[in-house]
Amino acid sequence: MLGHICGDGTIVRCRPEKGIRTSYSNSEIELIKGFDFLMKKIFGEVESYLYNVDISSQVVKTSFTYTKPHYQISYPTIISYLILSVYDYKYNDKMEFPEFILDLDEKARCGFLRALFDDEGYVNEKHKVVRIGMKPFNFMKGVDRTLNSVGIETKGIRREKDKMYYIKIYNKKNQILYSKKINFKHPLKKKRLKKLINFIK
Repeated sequence: MLGHICGDGTIVRCRPEKGIRTSYSNSEIELIKGFDFLMKKIFGEVESYLYNVDISSQVVKTSFTYTKPHYQISYPTIISYLILSVYDYKYNDKMEFPEFILDLDEKARCGFLRALFDDEGYVNEKHKVVRIGMKPFNFMKGVDRTLNSVGIETKGIRREKDKMYYIKIYNKKNQILYSKKINFKHPLKKKRLKKLINFIK
């Protein structure tokens, strides 16, 4: 759940009477359903609000811009307070890595990474690479450490022309390990990863 909040999620103060709202946006409905399942598993049968959002009229303001229609699901203020009590969420390049993730068991660490890669990751079949890109450098250092903690080696963190920081997973051994331990729930990314793994085998 927290991996998605750090990815395509947000915790934002709305109008005074609306309080602080936690929301998650994605164009893939399966990820929206998965996020809602996790929220209800953690917080119980909490009320949620699902919108099919046109790019010209986002219901909940986010810290990023979508270029195509997408789904957006949001939750009441009390959920935001509960999340903020364990993780000090900040926008964009001010986002800090939740260090307690490194103290969790491997399954939980991999779950966090899977959610994050589902939102911010990409499989480039042409260049045979799995990568993730985000703005906050310190956050990305935490992602790199978490990948290393589950046995996946990377080429480190590199800043590219778009001013984003990228982590790339190149070789066969690490990509197969990524596939086994983390993988994707995003249908298209999962399909691309399977194709890449089959090719390099």
